[in-house]
Amino acid sequence: IPTSIISIIIFAKQKLIDFKFAITISLGGICGAIVGAIISLHVNTNMLRKIFAIFLIGIAIYESVLWYKKYKKEA
Repeated sequence: IPTSIISIIIFAKQKLIDFKFAITISLGGICGAIVGAIISLHVNTNMLRKIFAIFLIGIAIYESVLWYKKYKKEA
């Protein structure tokens, strides 16, 4: 947190932060965290593990497809 605060100060002085956008994204993140916490209280631990595993596999497939498309264009 201290490093983040210092970074925000430095970037704000350089006018590299769009605070309106940052607040919008932060509010979305906070709402998502609250909803996720509530859902996790009502879902079985084993089910959460399976959902997370499926999520990770989905992200891996997505990233692999993007990498392949990029590699194919360069070749």
